[in-house]
Amino acid sequence: MGTKIFLSVGRTYTPQQESFVTSLEGFLTSQGLTPQTVGRTYFSSLQPLKAVVELMEDCAGTIILAFERTQILQAVEKRGSKDERQLADLKLPTVWNQIEATVAYSKGHPLLVIVEEGLKSEGLLEEGYDWYVGRIPLSPEALYSKEFQGMFNDWKRRVGKNEAGKSPAEEHPRPQAEQAAATPSVKPTPVPADAQKTSPISEKIRILFLTANPTDTNRLRLDEESRAIDQSLRRAEFRDRFELEQFQAVRVSDLQECLLRFRPHIVHFSGHGSEAGEIYLQDASGMSKPVSEKSLGKLFRVLQDNIRCVVLNACYSRIQADAIAEHIDAVVGMSQAIGDQAAISFSSAFYQALAYGRDLQTAFDLGTIQIDLESIPDEDVPQLIAPRLEAKLIKLA
Repeated sequence: MGTKIFLSVGRTYTPQQESFVTSLEGFLTSQGLTPQTVGRTYFSSLQPLKAVVELMEDCAGTIILAFERTQILQAVEKRGSKDERQLADLKLPTVWNQIEATVAYSKGHPLLVIVEEGLKSEGLLEEGYDWYVGRIPLSPEALYSKEFQGMFNDWKRRVGKNEAGKSPAEEHPRPQAEQAAATPSVKPTPVPADAQKTSPISEKIRILFLTANPTDTNRLRLDEESRAIDQSLRRAEFRDRFELEQFQAVRVSDLQECLLRFRPHIVHFSGHGSEAGEIYLQDASGMSKPVSEKSLGKLFRVLQDNIRCVVLNACYSRIQADAIAEHIDAVVGMSQAIGDQAAISFSSAFYQALAYGRDLQTAFDLGTIQIDLESIPDEDVPQLIAPRLEAKLIKLA
């Protein structure tokens, strides 16, 4: 069974509402989640509010789905005051959305609020607080829009953190009477959610090596860099833990497909960058196609689940690295132009250290030291950005 999440949804009254709820439940199931709703998938002899509290104890996150329950054609807000105003065609959801959202928030659940377009925004359905609010049409296609996918994936990541922070006792609470009769004991301290990120990866560590050298740019020794990385991995102690996947002449249309297909833990791009903070991929004719830091930031916000590190071995890529580091724990970028040999030397030493079981900070330091050992004046060009988690704590092998 997937991770249980509480789904707050009122009784459906129209085919459109039922169709959307069914589609949402199917979507959540496909994402490894098990939606739980009082009166729909979960039944209890307790009073409704007690049943909600009981069910939420066993869930790691909450989704509030608010759609129209009541329509008021005409109304007056703040009647009799100086702020009185007339309202027309007012659409309101069930009050249980507000009640269940409050309970979920009090329990520390990551909250995702989905509001049907046209509903009145108030209380926990308003934007601007520390939970996600998405206003979408009640159409199954809306679940696959870029905006919803980005919001959903970040919420799902927080659900994973919340679940990891629960102790076994919290996941399956005993009845209150049994708890009261039990001998008091000291609760174990929950493991911080970020602790899982500092642990070695249990599966093979996939490195996705992407290159682009458009025909209208200077020729780079990308094949030499690929060879150097491959040799460093093959000679290291934990060589069997790493898998190097390569994709050359990357087009803009290839980028998403590569990340979805290979599901890498490390994404490494080698190619050209501009002083404006763009990296250059290729178009269908092999010519350069610039990609902005804003676009890359959005991409890694959505596809961040399995990625632990991104390396941008391209000139002036520090701007891109800063944007990506808002969503990925460790990112390497270049503060200015970097020569071919410096780029190759850094990559070779960096991956060699990782494959010998060193942490990301040490691997980065050894990469810059290797540039210095070879008397190349670019040792300060690579920059490691890790604002979310101390890089010395991140080990992959």
